[in-house]
Amino acid sequence: MFKVPKQSYTAEFKMAAVQRVKEGQGFAMVARELGMSEQTLRNWVKAEASGKLNGAGAKPVTPEQMELSRLRAENKRLQWSLRSQKKRELREGPAVRYAWIDQQVGQYPLSSLCWVLSVSVNGYRAWKRGGTPGRTRLTDTQLLTLIRTVHAEIKGAYGSPRMTEEIGDRGFPASKDREERLMREHAIRARHKRR
Repeated sequence: MFKVPKQSYTAEFKMAAVQRVKEGQGFAMVARELGMSEQTLRNWVKAEASGKLNGAGAKPVTPEQMELSRLRAENKRLQWSLRSQKKRELREGPAVRYAWIDQQVGQYPLSSLCWVLSVSVNGYRAWKRGGTPGRTRLTDTQLLTLIRTVHAEIKGAYGSPRMTEEIGDRGFPASKDREERLMREHAIRARHKRR
């Protein structure tokens, strides 16, 4: 349930709302469409039944104020609609969100669309160019096998800094700390020159 700010309504507005309820529309639906709380609408129906329904007070309501009230109600409806649309979109996968953004990007700023659907602009752009490049992150076992292979090829000459560079050049980037840890845990050391 959303909190509605306190507002003053004209007698005509109240009577129109009560009439809609009497015509068979539910309290919840009428209240949501008018941007007000359900309990207020129930109070108006009860007051109208006892003949005590009146306007917002003795001061007259200008047409600008009535238009403002109508626009506030419409704004609440649109916010609710956007919130429910966002919930539906968020239930879907990122590809559906990106496709929806792709349709709307001509009408609204890309950053705003991404913010509304909780995705990143970079993620959208990567999706647009066909996905992220095929980066391969090796598991520890695979990286260890690669380290042992390189270590044998170069006859044990490289320590962890040069090993990191060599493995990165072969197309398998990994952090120096990770390679250093694996080399230390499996006693793979660089060969030292004898003096």
